[in-house]
Amino acid sequence: MKYDKLVRDKIPAVIKENGKKCKTRKMKPEEVETYFRRKVQEELDELFEDPSPEEMADLMEVVDCLRKMLSLAIEDVIDAKYTKRAERGSFEKGIILLEVSD
Repeated sequence: MKYDKLVRDKIPAVIKENGKKCKTRKMKPEEVETYFRRKVQEELDELFEDPSPEEMADLMEVVDCLRKMLSLAIEDVIDAKYTKRAERGSFEKGIILLEVSD
C-alpha cells in the first residue's frame, strides 16, 4: 500500500516489528506547511468521528510538533493564549456571530 503522509516517529519500527517493510524519507523544510496542514486536518476529522482522549491527544501532539517546527516557544504561545482570552474571551460560550451592521 502506498502512502504520502506524516506519521509518528516510531511508526516505521512498529511496521517492521509486524514483519513488514516500509519506505520513508524526512520532510523538507519547504514541505512543513503542506504535510502539517494535512495531518492537522486528518487528526481533527478523526477527533470529530471519535471524540475521545486518544484522538484529542493526537491532535494536540500534531499541533505541538508544528509549534516546534515553526520555532515558537511554548511559553510565548501560552502567554498569547491567555492574553487573547483576557482581551477577547474564549470559545466556551459557543457564541455564533450572525451579522454586523453600521
